[in-house]
Amino acid sequence: MEGFDEVERRVVEERLQTNYKREHHEFLTEDEAVLLEAMLARLIPQEEEVKIDLVGFLDWAIPLPLGYGDRREGIPDDPSVFREGLKGVDQTAERMFAGGKFIALGDGDKDQVLRAIQEGNAEGEVWNEIPSTVFFRKLMVKALDGYCAHPRVWARIGFYGPAYPEGYIWVSQHEIEARREKKPGYLTF
Repeated sequence: MEGFDEVERRVVEERLQTNYKREHHEFLTEDEAVLLEAMLARLIPQEEEVKIDLVGFLDWAIPLPLGYGDRREGIPDDPSVFREGLKGVDQTAERMFAGGKFIALGDGDKDQVLRAIQEGNAEGEVWNEIPSTVFFRKLMVKALDGYCAHPRVWARIGFYGPAYPEGYIWVSQHEIEARREKKPGYLTF
């Protein structure tokens, strides 16, 4: 973190200290959080002793317009897709396994439910309104955004963090400072 400025260093240190853990969920209900945790344990398994709290990250990220910012016609906003999609997960589990809730299923059965949702073969009323593939894609994109943005994952995959603190090869330190100061003629993002 030698090349990071104060803001970047603070973000990285906060992620390392909290692992995205939140005192309480602001968007997700407790039942939704438990369901998401069970789903993510199958989709993005973490064998480390200190786990990244992807449910905490998603609780923060779901209401935010992260990602591409596009939405197909007839598809509700992300908070609605997630809220309804989580209901759909249990509907699919109940249909596939005679009334069983997703969290009560064994690992193999959970995988079958998630595969049906991913492939668009899931049963349940929710999927008549929101294609299960849309829910699954949005879930994976946001969950992987959080996972891959965590410094513990950076260390595992050999990523040294964002290049911006030192500047990209074609961007001089002078230009970085000019952008931060929003001087005329310098692009800001």
